[in-house]
Amino acid sequence: HHSLAHEAWTLLNIDLNATNGHLATQDAKAAMQLYIKYKDDEAGKQNACSRLLNTQPRITPARAHNYNYEGVCLAGYYKQMCRCNRPSLVND
Repeated sequence: HHSLAHEAWTLLNIDLNATNGHLATQDAKAAMQLYIKYKDDEAGKQNACSRLLNTQPRITPARAHNYNYEGVCLAGYYKQMCRCNRPSLVND
């Protein structure tokens, strides 16, 4: 599985992390564009899968901020970087 940000950037050339913050409306629009583009195109889906596997994901906003933004822990799924000592969101 790939993140929506990776799929949007690789397949649609849309940067979902370009603004200062997360916009759910941009996510929804990108998801619908991906669905419409590939829903009836099996060959296109296979090509898209290959492109996604062969394209390195860009740096995430969490990683760019060292998993801590204005005192908020962004490492819920990366317990090695967590500094808040809350339970991890990952099953061990």
